[in-house]
Amino acid sequence: MTEGIKAVQPVQPTVLTQDIQSVMPSKFASRIHLEPRQEHEQGKVTRRSATSADETIVSDENRSPAPVIHLADGAGPLLVDYVYGAGRVVLLSDPYFVANGGIKLNDNLQLAINLLTSAAGLIAFDEYHQGRGATQNAFAGYFAGTPVLPLAGQLALLVLLVLWTRARRFARPLPLAKVDRRSSLEFVASMAELQERSRAFDLAIENIYSRTRRVLARHAGVDYNSSRSTIAQRVASRSSLDADKLELLMRQCEEVINGAPVGWRQAIDLVRRLRRVEASLGLRMRSREVRQAAENI
Repeated sequence: MTEGIKAVQPVQPTVLTQDIQSVMPSKFASRIHLEPRQEHEQGKVTRRSATSADETIVSDENRSPAPVIHLADGAGPLLVDYVYGAGRVVLLSDPYFVANGGIKLNDNLQLAINLLTSAAGLIAFDEYHQGRGATQNAFAGYFAGTPVLPLAGQLALLVLLVLWTRARRFARPLPLAKVDRRSSLEFVASMAELQERSRAFDLAIENIYSRTRRVLARHAGVDYNSSRSTIAQRVASRSSLDADKLELLMRQCEEVINGAPVGWRQAIDLVRRLRRVEASLGLRMRSREVRQAAENI
């Protein structure tokens, strides 16, 4: 933009050229041409014109009608201001002075500051020709012309689609899972207390051992009435249990059922050993019972 262009110095010290040593225009900078005009009748109003391209500058006689040149080079003026009505009009022939690429060169920034602060009052920027005439949301306007808003819309649509599909039922309703909060050890302890009062521990052992023997026989693939040794050997072949220990446990339980004397501590110990066998084989055990049995093994 500035190839082969020399810096321009102020023509005279004015408010607009304060603290400016030189400014850098672009190679496309135009020049302002001043042309005098004829006086009107009776000499009441005197007008002069300064034109750049097809623009006409008119000044009032009562407030120094002559345009003031602030910046110029050999080709002509670049910055001129003149009286118009109750104020003044400043004409800068090159927008490169205040553009993003040119405002940092030489004293271009100081020139922009002088133009804005030369007169008191509000400063209005008319950017209708830049496509800013329509009022819109500031957030949407910040991302206008970028793919951010379409991407955000697609993401929101995807989230709504996921929420909608996850909230729909694709099959028949299923009943809520029923969590059995009863503990087998609590049951054994309470039953042991009742059996201790009635001195009928053999009945508690019979109730628990009968179920355990039935599931052991099913696991071994033999009949319920098969011998203890057969059931123990078949179960041991399909698991990590010891056949002799399992057969001993079954014999002790059957002896108690058949009338052998037993105390409440021995009864609880037999039940716990039966529970451990069931836990190790995973036979008809609730998940809570399996966890509790594993913690006590």
